[in-house]
Amino acid sequence: MPQLIGEVFPADRPVSRFLLSIAMARNDIEHAMWKAGEANEAGRPEFDYWVRLVMGHFVEAADALQQWRSRCPEVNKFIDGLPSNGKAELKRVAGTLQKVGPKAVNHARNHTFHYPAPSDQYDSDAEVVRVLSASAEEPIELAEVEGRPGRVRYVFADKLALMIAMGKHSTEDREAHWTQVTTLQAGAAAFVNFVGVAIEKALDDAYEEGAA
Repeated sequence: MPQLIGEVFPADRPVSRFLLSIAMARNDIEHAMWKAGEANEAGRPEFDYWVRLVMGHFVEAADALQQWRSRCPEVNKFIDGLPSNGKAELKRVAGTLQKVGPKAVNHARNHTFHYPAPSDQYDSDAEVVRVLSASAEEPIELAEVEGRPGRVRYVFADKLALMIAMGKHSTEDREAHWTQVTTLQAGAAAFVNFVGVAIEKALDDAYEEGAA
C-alpha cells in the first residue's frame, strides 16, 4: 500500500517542506538532463536549450538548498543523519558552486529564465550586445523540428541564449566556458543523487515510525 503524503511529509514540519522543495527541483533537473542526453545522442538542435535548463534549474535549486540550510536547524539535523553517500553528493554540490564562483552562479540565475530586454536590474541588453558581437561571423543556423513538418528551430538563438546565461567566459574564453558548463552539469547530477538519498531516508523513517 502506498504511503500517504501526510504520513511522510506532515505540513507542520520544516523538513517536509524542504524535501518537497528539493524534490520539485530534482524532477526538473533530471528531466532536463535526460532530454539533453537524448538530444546530444540524436544530434537534435534543442541540445543547447536543455543544457541551459539543466544549469538554470540547478543554480535555482542550489540557492533554495542554501536558504533552507541557513534558516532551518531542523533541515541541517536531517541532513546530518543522511547516509554517507548522500553527504558525499551534497559535498559535490557545494564544491561545484565553489569552483564556478558566486558571480557566475548569480549571472546564470538571472539570465536563464529572463529573456533579454532593456532593464536596470539585469543589464541583459548589454549581454545581447556582447554575444552578438562575438558571434557576428558565425552562420545563422536553422534546423527542422522533428515531427513538425514545415517548422524550423532557430538554433542560433539557442546557442546565444546559452552564451548569455554562462557569462563572459562564453565569448572571452571558449575552453573555460565549456569547463564551466560541464562543471555545472556534474553538480546538477550530484544534486539529483543527493535528493534521491534524502527522499529515501524520509520514506524509510516514516515507515519505521508507523511500524513502531
